Amino acid sequence: MTAKIGGDDLAKRWIKEYENLKGSRANWLDLWQDVADYCVPEKSDIYNSLAPGDRRRKPSTVLFDSVGEHSNKMLASAMHSMLTNPARFWFELTTEDLKLDKEDDVRQWLQDTTRAMHFFLNQSNFHSAVHQYYIDINSFGTGLLRIQEDEEHYFKFISRPVYQHVIAENNSHEIDMVFREFSWTARQVEMEFGRQALPRRVADSDKNNPHEKFRILHAIVPNRKGKKGELSKNKPFLSYYFSMEEQRTLRVGGFEEFPMAVGRFGVSSGEIYGRSPAMQALPDIKLVNKIWETTIRAAQKTINPPLQVPDDGSFLPVNRKPGGITYYRAGGDLIRPLETGGRVDLGIDMINQIKLSIRKSFFIDQLQLVENDRMTATEVNQRTDEQLRFLGPVLSRQEFEFLRPLINRVFGILLRRGKIPAIPKILSGRNVIPRYVSQVARVQRASDADNIVRAITAIGPIIQAQPETLDLIDGDMALKKALEMFGIDQEIIRDEDEIESIRGARADQEAQVQEQEQQQLESEQMKNLIPLAK
Repeated sequence: MTAKIGGDDLAKRWIKEYENLKGSRANWLDLWQDVADYCVPEKSDIYNSLAPGDRRRKPSTVLFDSVGEHSNKMLASAMHSMLTNPARFWFELTTEDLKLDKEDDVRQWLQDTTRAMHFFLNQSNFHSAVHQYYIDINSFGTGLLRIQEDEEHYFKFISRPVYQHVIAENNSHEIDMVFREFSWTARQVEMEFGRQALPRRVADSDKNNPHEKFRILHAIVPNRKGKKGELSKNKPFLSYYFSMEEQRTLRVGGFEEFPMAVGRFGVSSGEIYGRSPAMQALPDIKLVNKIWETTIRAAQKTINPPLQVPDDGSFLPVNRKPGGITYYRAGGDLIRPLETGGRVDLGIDMINQIKLSIRKSFFIDQLQLVENDRMTATEVNQRTDEQLRFLGPVLSRQEFEFLRPLINRVFGILLRRGKIPAIPKILSGRNVIPRYVSQVARVQRASDADNIVRAITAIGPIIQAQPETLDLIDGDMALKKALEMFGIDQEIIRDEDEIESIRGARADQEAQVQEQEQQQLESEQMKNLIPLAK
C-alpha cells in the first residue's frame, strides 16, 4: 500500500526516532570496525568508506595472521551443525500438553507439520543465509536475518550485518523495532514504489538523472493502535518506507509476525547490542599480528642481514646479488654481516601460545575432540556429549532469541499459503510452540536419560532379591522418557492403542498355550488313571 495521507508527520516521527537510536549506536562503530578488519575482512565497510570494487583489506590494517578469521568461520560452521543441521530435524512442535500430544490426530498433525516446515526450509536459501548470520553473531555480537515471503519458494532469507541496522528493545528485552537505511537510485525508487509515491525532488531527478541516489529508511515497528497520527492496520507489526531527504512516506504495510530474527551472542547489562567471542579475543588477535610483523622483520634480517662495511676499505656500492663481486683494498677489513642476535623461534613460540588463547575464546578446544587411539566408541560419545553440554548455556540464547521468532514466522507463512495440514479441531485455541531437538538440545536432555539408566542399574540387585519392588517403577514411562531424551524419532514409538492391541494378542496367545498345556496334562493324567481303574 502506498500512502501520502499524513505521510509527512509520520515520516518525521519515525525518522527522528531512527536518528536518536542511531546516535546511541555510534560508540559501537569503532569496535565493529576493528572486529571486521581482523575477523571478517569482507565486511570492513562499517563507515561506508569503500566504493564498489575497492579492496576490503585496507593498507592500514594489513593482516599477518588469519587466526581470527579462521576461528570465527570454524565456530560459525559448528553452530550451524549443532543448532540448524540441514541433515536432520532440529526442532519439533508441541502443545506443551503431554496427554494432548499423544492424541492420534494431534500427534499426526504435529509430525506432518514439522516435516513440512523442515522440507520448505531446506528448499529455500535458509542454510546459506543462516551461515552468514552465525558469522555475524560470532564477530559483531548481533546478527539479523530477515524472513521475507517469496512467491516461488514461499519465503526468502536475507542476512545483513548489524552495522546496517538500528535496533530497539521492548520492556521484555526482546528486539521488536528494526530500522535500516539504504540508498537507491530514482529509477529503483520508481520501480519499487511507483511514480505516484515519488516525492517531487525524486521525480524531477528521474527525468534529469535517473541514477542519482537517494536515502531510504525502512522501519519495522510494533503496531500501536489508536495513537494519533498512526495509519491503523490490522497487523501486529507495521512496515514503513520513508524518503530521508524529503521526509515523506513511500509505503505503509504490515506483518502478521515479526519478520526479523535478531539474535545476540551475549549481552552486557544496560546494553542492547551483543558482545561476541571475537571482541573478547580482539586484543590477542591484534597482538599476534604485531608479533608476526616483528618476527617477519627479524627473519628478513637473519636471511638477508645488514652488512658491516669499512669506510675506506671497499669500493662502493656493495654488490649483494648472487655471484656478485665487491672490490676491497688488500689488507683492509672484510665486509661482514651484522649479527643482530634476533630469535625468530621465540617469536613463533609466543604466537603459538597466544593462538591457543584465541581459540579458547572461540570455543575451538570444546569443538575439537581429543584424539586417542585407545578410546572406545562409548568413550568418544561420552567426550563428545561433555563438550556439547559445556556449550549448551552459550547456545541456549540462540534458541530463545533467534530460532523461536524464525520458526514462528515460517509457520505463519506456510499456514497462510496452505502448505500445512488442516489444524485438528481439538487444537482450537491452543498454543503450538517449537521444542528443539538439535544436537546440543539432545545432549542437554540426555543427562536426564543417563540418570534413569544409572538408577535402574544401581537397583538391579534389589529387584533380583525382591522382584515385587519393580512394581514401584512404571517401566513404560521410564522407557518413553529415556527414548525421548535421547532424541529417538517419535514415529518409531507405538501409540497407546497399538501397544494395548499387541499386549492383548500376546496375552491371548499365552492363555492359549497355557490351555493347551493344561489339556495335555489332563490327558496324560487320564492315561495314567485308566490302568489303575482296570
